Amino acid sequence: MNEPAVNSRTVLAATAFFADVLTEAELDRLAAGARPAAFAAGETIVAEDEPGSSMFVIVEGSAEVTLRGDNGPRHLADLGPGGIVGEGSLLTGATRSATVTARSPVTAIEIGKAAIEPLFDAEPRLVERFADSVARRQADVDRIYGAEHRNLFGLTRTDLSDAMRSFFGGGL
Repeated sequence: MNEPAVNSRTVLAATAFFADVLTEAELDRLAAGARPAAFAAGETIVAEDEPGSSMFVIVEGSAEVTLRGDNGPRHLADLGPGGIVGEGSLLTGATRSATVTARSPVTAIEIGKAAIEPLFDAEPRLVERFADSVARRQADVDRIYGAEHRNLFGLTRTDLSDAMRSFFGGGL
């Protein structure tokens, strides 16, 4: 698909995962490194257990989040505009914890390690701010989908901070 026209700065400012953590100047820097992405209906956005070091913010369209199960994929969630996927991989370099498939054509922005790394270099305390944000997000996922699903990030709050420091450099 052709790259869609997306205002990354506007999208990031409207996405709590970033807006609640980053300053206006940090949002500007991150937006400068974000890139548009488009997926056709049925296309896999991220695949469970595959490597990854980026995340996506859905701008338009819808996607389904599934986990591998004994009897085939197990539906976890439906995402629409504002939905985010891949934040665990972006922040820690971990493999993807779920598969996300476009249900309709999806326009998104992708934030890769190269886009966010300069922010961590400039402000090492961002590790703690993002770790807090991920912990809140995990609590929301647990509350919505129940404890029967595995921890999507697989890490405690402290482990997450340590993994982020390791992924982005021990000096953080």
